[in-house]
Amino acid sequence: MIYFIGDLHLDHENIIRYCDRPFPNADAMNKVLISNWKRAIKDYDIVYFLGDLAFGRHSRSTRYWRKQLTGKVIFIRGSHDRGIGRSKATLKYGQYTFIMVHNPNDIEWTKKDNVWMIHGHTHNHNTNYPFINGDRNTINVSVELTKYKPVSIDFLLGLNLDSIKRMDTISSTPERK
Repeated sequence: MIYFIGDLHLDHENIIRYCDRPFPNADAMNKVLISNWKRAIKDYDIVYFLGDLAFGRHSRSTRYWRKQLTGKVIFIRGSHDRGIGRSKATLKYGQYTFIMVHNPNDIEWTKKDNVWMIHGHTHNHNTNYPFINGDRNTINVSVELTKYKPVSIDFLLGLNLDSIKRMDTISSTPERK
């Protein structure tokens, strides 16, 4: 199975307030995020991680957090990542092509049939980047929009992407075209 997720921000106390995450502190957040990851991702699964693994003055190392993660992880470098990942990746799957980046504003993007950008970075702060924006063909997998869990490619394709105009979070009802 193939999964997507971004913006864990492990050990980052301020992200809780900044993004209104439902956790009392970073330790509780870390436990839920890692537990959700391990519950979904098996060792043989492929995960596209779209940046910002950990952050903060007292954050543990990238190496420490990578050891906590299951699956074959393909890291896309985020704003706060050092020494890991690439700037983007491309995946062809069935009739679709997915371009994966951390920050959707870092590449020139023009909507094309059957081509979708999957990204993180914008969290839950930019109305132009909801979970799915069918007018732009973008999918935002920042954890605030995915119930703090990885999203499978089968789930995305099961939504009938081409028919969606907008879907604010993974839990919301899609607005259809």
